[in-house]
Amino acid sequence: MELDWSLFSQAYAELLSLREQIPQQSDEPIRVSLAETMRAIRRAMRERNESVASDELLDQVLRTAVIASYNNRTDKKARYRPHNPDKKPLGDPKVRAPDLEEQQKLNENRLANAA
Repeated sequence: MELDWSLFSQAYAELLSLREQIPQQSDEPIRVSLAETMRAIRRAMRERNESVASDELLDQVLRTAVIASYNNRTDKKARYRPHNPDKKPLGDPKVRAPDLEEQQKLNENRLANAA
């Protein structure tokens, strides 16, 4: 149910932004940015008591809530960085049997956690 309301509210927010952008658009396709739209709505909700003209401010911000139109001329960098030759490997673990004191502490913890 929460997912339904979340998707519904995102679609409604995009429609609000789209409604404000349609009169301004020319021949270019409309490129509504959901992230910018949500930022504008959250800001208007935070500042609802501060100014009387918050609706006008929201309308103006929604008109400019579009996807950035920049040309990415370079390839995207990989998420994973190359192997670092300076990083030393940890090596094999050193396993040993617990001594008598450690064994007693383990038994005490097992009894305490079992209750």
